[in-house]
Amino acid sequence: MNIEFEYNQGCNKHINQDVYGYNKNFLWVIDGATEVFSNNYLSKLGDVYWLVNHINKSLMEQDTSLNLQDYVYFAIKKVYDLAMQLAPEITDIPTNKLPTYSICCVRYANNFIEYLCLGDCSLYVSNSPELRFTDERILPFHLQVNKVKEYYSHNVELYKKEVLKKVREIKQYINKENGYWIGTLDPEIINHAIKGKVKINPSESFLICSDGFRPSIDEAQLVYFNPKDIFDSEKLKEIIQKQIITEKKYLEETEIDISDDKTVLLVRI
Repeated sequence: MNIEFEYNQGCNKHINQDVYGYNKNFLWVIDGATEVFSNNYLSKLGDVYWLVNHINKSLMEQDTSLNLQDYVYFAIKKVYDLAMQLAPEITDIPTNKLPTYSICCVRYANNFIEYLCLGDCSLYVSNSPELRFTDERILPFHLQVNKVKEYYSHNVELYKKEVLKKVREIKQYINKENGYWIGTLDPEIINHAIKGKVKINPSESFLICSDGFRPSIDEAQLVYFNPKDIFDSEKLKEIIQKQIITEKKYLEETEIDISDDKTVLLVRI
């Protein structure tokens, strides 16, 4: 297994809240959800930043003999225990106001990739490039936000105000039946992750990414390309740069910044 390309770049709107890492045959991408309720119980840099970076470090230190679910569970549990030492008062705060994140973690073994997803980080495999392995339960809520963005795209100030209002409203539905599931400090959330297994052969590739890259693949349609191109490291670099250019152009034309933190990890078996 060879890491062919890795990319992690924050946007200009806030501190980079994307992280990624790997430990032997485990690899992951974590996308911290932009804070809509500002919290600094754990760090002056923001609790989302603190949380994703500590989970990232904990994942790097885990026992790779564990199965995928336990690997992620115990990594989060270690961070939860630390958070309780630093700021036990956060147990009194509603879940929707605490830091959240999306995660895609995979384990490669015996020509199979096992995956675990919460939120909209994604896995793509070169033998079926048109397929996206992710957690689709968040999609209806994304579409609600996108409608608000489209409706107020003519007015920058209203756009920012109404999008924030809608996201705060939607966060009432996190980690509830008929809502959507997302990563939190609570390790038990892993029981609600989307899990699966996909065949991969020697010389084939897979890619995991945060949703800052995903819009160039699907609904935003910022950049058009052959899905197979994301498994070619040089073409992948070009796709990312085209997306960045398109985002900058959109900002110049509308004064609305649609950029996001971007993380991409391309691996060849």
